[in-house]
Amino acid sequence: MQSYNFISIGDNGIFNELEITKDDLLKTYPSIKYRDLHIIDKNLSFRNSSIIVKEKVIVLKLHFIRCIIKPNNVILIKLSNNDIFSKHINHLTNLLITNIKDNSQKNSFEFKVLETVLIAIRDHFDDIMMETLAPQTASYYDALDSTHLVKIVKNKGFSELYKYILTVQSTVEDIRDMLTDISEWDDDELDEFYISRELVNKEDEHRNKFITELINNYKSHFEENTDDINKMIKQMDLVIKLTNIDLADTRNKMAEFDININIFMVAITLGGLIASSFGMNVPNHLENNNVSFTIIWICMIILIIFIYFITKYGFHYKIKQT
Repeated sequence: MQSYNFISIGDNGIFNELEITKDDLLKTYPSIKYRDLHIIDKNLSFRNSSIIVKEKVIVLKLHFIRCIIKPNNVILIKLSNNDIFSKHINHLTNLLITNIKDNSQKNSFEFKVLETVLIAIRDHFDDIMMETLAPQTASYYDALDSTHLVKIVKNKGFSELYKYILTVQSTVEDIRDMLTDISEWDDDELDEFYISRELVNKEDEHRNKFITELINNYKSHFEENTDDINKMIKQMDLVIKLTNIDLADTRNKMAEFDININIFMVAITLGGLIASSFGMNVPNHLENNNVSFTIIWICMIILIIFIYFITKYGFHYKIKQT
């Protein structure tokens, strides 16, 4: 039977590791249905980011972060040590413990957890953009004046960076869209976020001010990230377009060279008709002329040059007309 490894952190900051089977998970959290498991199960993932809020439980997935928030504890899906995101989960665990123990924060437990998770995913993508995407994209963009632009674009690192940017773009946009959806919830839907305490006054129109500001703040941040990524993609596209222009120019030069060769071969063929005519075994008036060979060659060369330049001029004139 499939089981999940979790890191459980209580509202007192104490944490422990536990293993829960799928059936036990559904029994422990009856408000979570089997159809909701796609949020925490890597094998059932449909979106990079999802959230379900109902009956004192918040189930959240933000990229590699998968967690279930209850009124008095939060459990995180623990990743294997071989997973590239395992160190980020360990960092998030320490961050959660620190923020939960911080009594200076007057927020409810669920909001402490929610904001900490948003901080962690924000910092994760900020690091990616500042330390990896921005400098590497800039290095390729700065190479626009290089004479080896085609070679640079054909480099494997360029295509891998482009794919990575598109992957990050998709993930960031998914998080942004999820936050945008939440920002459009009405007050009754936002009330469900309060799982550790009851709202004192549900008639207060400003009761959800904190959660609204929290969501809008991080939504704006991921919108900025999306804009920055789109700028990077435009820079990469510009490099590709200029490379295609260089390649097209090279192809045009090769085509022009091939045309010149073909024109020259036609001129030689037509000029060779003179030699062929005098080479026939029939009498002609140059048979006994001592300079007949020279005369024939001079005529051939003049005819070849004349045919070549006339044909070339006519060809280029035709192209200009079109």
